[in-house]
Amino acid sequence: MAKSLQDHIKQRRNNTFIGRESQLELFKQNLLRGVGEANYYFIFNVHGQGGVGKTTLLQKFQEIAKEQKALVAYIDDDFKDIPQLLSKITKQLSDQGSIFKKFDDRYKIYLKEKKQLEADPEAPQSTWAFAGKAIAKGIRLASDTYVPGSGALLDKIGFEGIGEQIGEWGPFVKKKISNKDEVELLLNPVDVLTPIFLEEFEKITKSNRICCLFDVYENTSVYLDQWLRQVLDGKYGEASENLMLCISGRDPLNPNQWSNLAGIISTISLEPFTEMEARTYLKRKNIENPETIETILKISGQLPVLLEILAEKAPNSLGDLDDPCETAVERFLTWIQEPAQKKLALYAALPKALNKDVLKCLLPKGSDIDSHFDWLISNSFVSKRKDHWAYHGLVRDLMVRYLRQESLDTWAHLNGLLAEFYLQSIRHFEFNHESGWRDEKWRNGALEYHYHLLLQSPQTAYFLVLQSLAKVFRLLGPEACLPWCVILVEAEEICRLPLLNKSSDIRDGLAALIAKDFKLSKIFFDLLLKENIITDTVDLSFCKGEAADTCLKIGYNFFQNMDMEGAKNMCQEAISFTPDYAAAYNNLGVVLARLGDINEAIKMYYKAIELDPNDAQAYSNLGYELSNLGEKTNAIKFYEKAIEVDPNYAFAYGNLGYELYNLGEEVRAAMICEKAIELDPNNVPPYICLAELLSKSGDKERAILMYQKVLEIEQSSPIYLALGILLSNKGEREDALTMYKKAIELDPKYKATYFYLGNELSMNSDSYGAITSYQKALELDSNNSAAYFCLGHELSKLGNYKDAIKMLQTAIEIDPNNATYFNSLGWALMFLPDYEGSNSNLYKAWEISDQKDGTAAMNIGHLHLITQEEATSKQWYSKGLELFEDKEVFFNGMESDYNDLKMAEKGINRAQYDAILEELLMQI
Repeated sequence: MAKSLQDHIKQRRNNTFIGRESQLELFKQNLLRGVGEANYYFIFNVHGQGGVGKTTLLQKFQEIAKEQKALVAYIDDDFKDIPQLLSKITKQLSDQGSIFKKFDDRYKIYLKEKKQLEADPEAPQSTWAFAGKAIAKGIRLASDTYVPGSGALLDKIGFEGIGEQIGEWGPFVKKKISNKDEVELLLNPVDVLTPIFLEEFEKITKSNRICCLFDVYENTSVYLDQWLRQVLDGKYGEASENLMLCISGRDPLNPNQWSNLAGIISTISLEPFTEMEARTYLKRKNIENPETIETILKISGQLPVLLEILAEKAPNSLGDLDDPCETAVERFLTWIQEPAQKKLALYAALPKALNKDVLKCLLPKGSDIDSHFDWLISNSFVSKRKDHWAYHGLVRDLMVRYLRQESLDTWAHLNGLLAEFYLQSIRHFEFNHESGWRDEKWRNGALEYHYHLLLQSPQTAYFLVLQSLAKVFRLLGPEACLPWCVILVEAEEICRLPLLNKSSDIRDGLAALIAKDFKLSKIFFDLLLKENIITDTVDLSFCKGEAADTCLKIGYNFFQNMDMEGAKNMCQEAISFTPDYAAAYNNLGVVLARLGDINEAIKMYYKAIELDPNDAQAYSNLGYELSNLGEKTNAIKFYEKAIEVDPNYAFAYGNLGYELYNLGEEVRAAMICEKAIELDPNNVPPYICLAELLSKSGDKERAILMYQKVLEIEQSSPIYLALGILLSNKGEREDALTMYKKAIELDPKYKATYFYLGNELSMNSDSYGAITSYQKALELDSNNSAAYFCLGHELSKLGNYKDAIKMLQTAIEIDPNNATYFNSLGWALMFLPDYEGSNSNLYKAWEISDQKDGTAAMNIGHLHLITQEEATSKQWYSKGLELFEDKEVFFNGMESDYNDLKMAEKGINRAQYDAILEELLMQI
């Protein structure tokens, strides 16, 4: 069968491909292994300096993967966001026979709706990229002594609201689109599209292994890195085991962020060719002259890309080796025979994108552009991109630096020519015309214009570039700003001027902003705003607003991590950027309240309401703090005001229901909570409030349903505990035990659960298990008197009275006013026997209980009977009988106590004891 053109191309590549055998074999063997084998790698990380051959190696990986019948998707830096990345992957896999219908349909809807909304005359002027959704308000379930029906759990729920504010695009999208699914798609496309992609991806990989290769990761990690780690962590659902990733960039994956995946990653560090590999490569290129070989080896550093360009121009004549050139660029230019081609190779390195029009502006008038262009693109270091040609990055960098060193006058002249060329190409819009900045082709031309201005005159152009960056940021979002940061950094590195030494900080801050690392992103705004370079008041106002938003996001992170001082500082800094920012005052109020400064918090809420009378969250938060100060009527007034401002503010209904519950207005509280749930079925506090009300009214079945609904929304140890206690009260002990164990599994340090688990095990006659649980409870809280008491009680049941007495004495030290503790201690002392100690503690129990403790009276009667004071014992038995509502319980206790106290051994015969019981029966 005749070979195709592609077969010949592949053969030529193979003939000149040198080295990397171990890396290729590792990759191939990995594809042959089963995914369950211990030495199987799910991720390959290729890294190395520019020109070392990373892209070439990835091309070989593609060939190997296809030979092994795997599907392949190759991704470079030709995408702008995650949705577009997913579309590129699905397109490549679809070309190989795998269909992503559901994803493609949703992505088309996303693009269509987004385009229509952006073109809407009413669309907000702020960047689409900053549309977001509000973070759920902080709810802390922290009770360690919760008893269903007591209201204790509700007392520990924080109703304060702090978080990111909904951007202008949020309300706009909701106003324009009625379909909730489409609203979510537009505001959170990554969260919606990624699970759909993974779902269809899973179906395809059941019969196919898929290799996704990510090249030039140094350019794309700002978009990719966090998202990839989230995919692997399971944020968007389960990823297929048949997915294999290859991530290639100049630097290795950040060990601080990827360390938890180290066991499934194979790291390949690419180095320049060995001397033997380099010599073999030159031989295959027909370079045989020893002096030529030595020269190329010396000045190439054995980097594959430099070996290739030098080999292409290496002369055969020994005389051509005599000049003293020491760099690859110098040697390359020396070996070009035609003077015009030497200049062309050097000058054409300046523009990032090449075509005949660009080349024309660099060459003298009358030059044969076609032949020059054809010669230029025939060189191995020039490759075709989408709609242009470009130098290999390393070669371009070396050429540009050499050109600047050779002649600053030529450097300035050429950059001026290129700047003028790009300026003329975008003349159809003025620079202050927003429609131009929104047009991608025009914006790319403006970028190149600014780039060459920077190279020509960095001091002057620096401020112009930052002003343009601010405009792009306002109109198109942070992702669109990255190219502007790149040209700043590149100019800084090439020109090495102190004026530009902040460029990399601006870039890194912007990258952090895109990755939603708001703490690091603040540097972007600090540098952009504090340079006082933005002259457009609209851009300045917008950047200040986004800086304030970022400060609030950083503050929210501090708040979540319980760093209230950090949160306070960020809220105050947000106010310094935008003094009329109502949300900042609201969040500052929340933080001040957490710091204990309630009065100042209330002032902040009033200020937020003054700036924005429609801030429902501020009204609700103000009501919450007034409630804490005991101003219940005012609290209810502000909750109702929040609902008036926003009739759909479910959180305010929850606050109001809670307040009414505490005031005893249980019927209205229930109605309000049901309304809160209707508005937001995922709003937890109203369910808890209803569970409390139902439990209190005796409707345990419905109370249990409420708690189960809470657990469907969010798992919480206190709720598992509450549910366990209710189940226990219903006699469903096995289910109760399951709930307690889930609470502990979720939070092994949740001390209250161990106490109730101990109680449950005690009721199940598992004293040893109960003792272990009480001991664990005391490890976590050494001041839990109830745990000491219950532990003492269990030890008494096992006959270990000595240790039981110690536990009971400790319980009394912690809580010296608990009659039950003294009663139990008095009981235990009777077994030593220590009748004097028993007498003292039993009478103390009787005293503390205001002479209302029937069990203490019964035990005092036992003590007098054992000490041969029968008449006195009968008096105390009578008091105990009178205090017991359930007389059967009293007599059952009398019966079991006779045996437990071994009264027969103490001289109290059965007939004597029965006679006493007969007398007591006569008193009923």
